[in-house]
Amino acid sequence: PVVTPASSNDMPAGKGDDEELMSVKQKALEQLSPLVSHLDLPADQKFDTYMEIIRASDDKTLVQPAFDAAQAIEDEDTKAQALLDVVNEVNYLTQDHEAAK
Repeated sequence: PVVTPASSNDMPAGKGDDEELMSVKQKALEQLSPLVSHLDLPADQKFDTYMEIIRASDDKTLVQPAFDAAQAIEDEDTKAQALLDVVNEVNYLTQDHEAAK
């Protein structure tokens, strides 16, 4: 079958659409976050999943689980990069507090 892209007439435009998309995103993140710890994934994939959620939501409560997943990664190069990603994410999440001082 031939797949054709949706034309601009098929999708309504406006701010309401963005708000609706953000609402769906927020609901998906809220439902996904508690599931990650139960997923049967290798440590590096679990870490990547946590980081994607953190970056999409700025949910600081997921930093510790991401760090725990990073510590469980066996490959030293991958583990080192994951730990650096945790450090960078903490720096990003705390930069507003640093600027406010």
